[in-house]
Amino acid sequence: MLKKMPYVLSYVLPGYCLRCSSPLPPQRIFPLCTDCQELLNKYRIREKVCSLCGKPVPSESGRCLVCRERSFSFERHRSVFHYRGDFAYLYRLYKFHKHYELALYFAEVLQDTLYKSFSDIPGFSDLPLVPTPPRPGKKRRAGWDQTEHLTRRLSSYTGRRYLRILKRTGKTPQKTLDYEGRMNNIQGAFEPSVPPAKVPERCILLDDVFTTGSTLSECAETLKKSGVRRIYCLTLARD
Repeated sequence: MLKKMPYVLSYVLPGYCLRCSSPLPPQRIFPLCTDCQELLNKYRIREKVCSLCGKPVPSESGRCLVCRERSFSFERHRSVFHYRGDFAYLYRLYKFHKHYELALYFAEVLQDTLYKSFSDIPGFSDLPLVPTPPRPGKKRRAGWDQTEHLTRRLSSYTGRRYLRILKRTGKTPQKTLDYEGRMNNIQGAFEPSVPPAKVPERCILLDDVFTTGSTLSECAETLKKSGVRRIYCLTLARD
């Protein structure tokens, strides 16, 4: 019960930190106090990572063991956080309790990783943002989609174009499946929602959490079939 109190307080008494319930100064943009924001930094991915999927690796460069044996349809993926601890708690508040204001903080850290991880790409400043699409009917039932909302916020934060150019078919949700099931279920799960003439040459594809990479890879493959040449992927966390 005590663990639920911070976000309950934030509904009843706006202006309190979502994690520790301490009062926030009026000028505070994020719904987190400075101490809790600093605490979240320990969940940031700062290790050396696989050059393709972004998984932390012990070696200084190159691909991880998984990426040496399989391929992805995207050129590069990077995540901001490890999905655990206090970060996972706050992300669940955002996704399941609709604390939209957390997107302000998430957009800032995404922007930081975006520039650090992809600024070497030719034409980086013009790369548009493309969200992975929700399942059919999800927005109608829930009233929103967390990835679309996050992508829109990042678009506002960075001034980049926001493009909804993918749609999803009605397949089984990925979260109910094991690794092999995810890989098989996701095949053919996406379609372009615009004609080829309206797709960009390159883009940044966004999702909330990277688990196996199957969703991002299938989205990237669909985008490439519709005319996008190169896709770079960015997620908030890696599970």
